[in-house]
Amino acid sequence: MKINRMMVMAIAITLLTGCAVNAVPAAAPAGSAEREENMQIANPWKDYAALKEAEEAVGFSFDIPDVIADSFRAEKFRVMNGELLEVIYRDGNDCEVRIRKRAGEGVDISGNYNRYPEVTEEAIANGKGSVTYKTDGTGCQILVSCGGYSWSLYAPDGFSGDSAESLVNCIAASADDAVKEAESGEKTEQVRTVYSGIFQR
Repeated sequence: MKINRMMVMAIAITLLTGCAVNAVPAAAPAGSAEREENMQIANPWKDYAALKEAEEAVGFSFDIPDVIADSFRAEKFRVMNGELLEVIYRDGNDCEVRIRKRAGEGVDISGNYNRYPEVTEEAIANGKGSVTYKTDGTGCQILVSCGGYSWSLYAPDGFSGDSAESLVNCIAASADDAVKEAESGEKTEQVRTVYSGIFQR
């Protein structure tokens, strides 16, 4: 029995095409997965178990009470890129307050890009710095610049007016102490005042 030459060619092409479709894809170059993983952005934050450890990492003190109020406690201490120290406070109702500090005045270190309808800028009471209050009627962002440092105080549920002013005065007082210590060479007591009812409910 003779097989048509054209039929033989058609069968051969079909077999070759099927092999190509079912072929196993080429393996990725060695080390490509590792290179892709290394290209991911590293987390700039490092957590610390205690405030003192975080202070040592940035090289400055964080003159805010460890316990802000009876219901707010310092929950997390962390440092960004060895420059910025953040303490996160939280109460039993999961209300949160974030306070940051970094060397260098006039720097917005909040990381908060929300637009606030109410913005007020004024000099600190001792005349040695400035403060900016931002609010939308609920949340509040405060930026403080004094004593060679920039501060950020953020409360999604807001601060009361007196509480905000008390915090700013506390920061200004700690900055004064730092300046006096640098000028006189004498160790001064850190400001560790606990304000009762410092946040509005």
